[in-house]
Amino acid sequence: MTADTPSRSDDEFVAAINASLARLRRLCVMYCRNAADREDLLQDIVVAAWRARATHRGSAAFATWLYRIAVNCALQRIRRLRARPATEPRDLERFPAAHSPTPDDRLDLTRLSERLDVIDRAVLWLYLEERSYSEIAEVMGTSANAVGARMTRIRDRLRTLSTGGSRGA
Repeated sequence: MTADTPSRSDDEFVAAINASLARLRRLCVMYCRNAADREDLLQDIVVAAWRARATHRGSAAFATWLYRIAVNCALQRIRRLRARPATEPRDLERFPAAHSPTPDDRLDLTRLSERLDVIDRAVLWLYLEERSYSEIAEVMGTSANAVGARMTRIRDRLRTLSTGGSRGA
């Protein structure tokens, strides 16, 4: 099989990616403020997954493998953006809510999650995707107990933020 000649396994891979697009778009909403950036991140994720497709050996579920790639792409994007100066206000209200495929409470959670560090956002996203602590641990390269402790801190932080508090991130 060559990169230029699609095979049945390539077709299956494309089908699996297509089946995961809604979840990947939700991750992009967590990390990107506008539609163009979300689409860029989604494209980065799909390209990275395509390039890494030979590394999926079946020892991890496809979704877990893909989430790890997606989170890593999102974190790389955050690092790249931090390295250059901001060119526009970081204000979610200036973007229409219609761009978000999620209900208002999820949008509020997204706004609150922006005040979390990038690792906490990744853990929260996986949790909201109903991944088990074990699956989250596998994606994040840590233990299930560490994920549980982190989720407790995330919940406490979100509770503080939602009541108007602004304790450190």
